[in-house]
Amino acid sequence: IEALNYYYSNTRDKLVVMNPKGVEIKSIQIFNILGQSVYNNQILHQQSYSEYPITDLSTGTYVVNMNTESGVLNKKIIIN
Repeated sequence: IEALNYYYSNTRDKLVVMNPKGVEIKSIQIFNILGQSVYNNQILHQQSYSEYPITDLSTGTYVVNMNTESGVLNKKIIIN
């Protein structure tokens, strides 16, 4: 999982995923600060670099939950 990195690009309104070792990503979920699921994607590109459009989210702090073959990775993102 340590080779997997992702961030939100404010200029593109997309979640950018860098996966150079080809870790299998099973799902991506985004939760708002209240713990409500606001994005869920289980149809994923298994590439070293992928972008996922996220255009419906308001300004704020969110938690991205990425479920992989090696475990679960959580990271906070800020949309402004």
